[in-house]
Amino acid sequence: MFPVPPMLPSFRQLARRALPQVVEASIVPAVILLLFLHVVGATVAIAAALGWVIATTAVRIVARRRVSGLSILSIVRLFVRSVIAIAAGSTFLYFVQGPIGGLCLALAWLVSVAIDRPLARRFVKDFCDLAPHVLEHPRVRSTLRRISLLWGLVGLAHAALGLWLLLHLSLSPYVVVNAVLSVAVPAAVLALSVAWFRRDVTACAVVPT
Repeated sequence: MFPVPPMLPSFRQLARRALPQVVEASIVPAVILLLFLHVVGATVAIAAALGWVIATTAVRIVARRRVSGLSILSIVRLFVRSVIAIAAGSTFLYFVQGPIGGLCLALAWLVSVAIDRPLARRFVKDFCDLAPHVLEHPRVRSTLRRISLLWGLVGLAHAALGLWLLLHLSLSPYVVVNAVLSVAVPAAVLALSVAWFRRDVTACAVVPT
């Protein structure tokens, strides 16, 4: 047990941290992509969405504001898929990389569980500051493994659904639906993960007498 209850952020505090990143990394790029597709074409639209993400990240770095691990993953994925799609001149190739990237990320979560180095431990630092001994507690370690497993399984389902939508919807509806799912699914899993983590960390803590 811990000598004192760890200070964990409330859901409101987490929302204040995560919401600006979601808007910057998911919603705004999707809006830019959708608008530019109908005005200047796919190549410029893809480049514009990528430019927005790079610019916002650069501003954070210059202002010495922390760039979260989840944001870094999103930026790297968007950069790679954008460069490949622009080089190939294929809009479909740009969008199909989304489910493929989601599949790879889901597998990374699952592999991290298999090798007992859960990715959830890395990303929990984006939302709260916990001492190493807290993260090393057996129950907390077990919780982080289960949370990583949850993200992996949901990621597999999300990637499969994204591919199905891409093959069955026209471009504009796909962009809208995919943008909504790209926010709603991670948000739901994150809320569940936070509630799970808070419960188990709090259960492990004791107040000294």
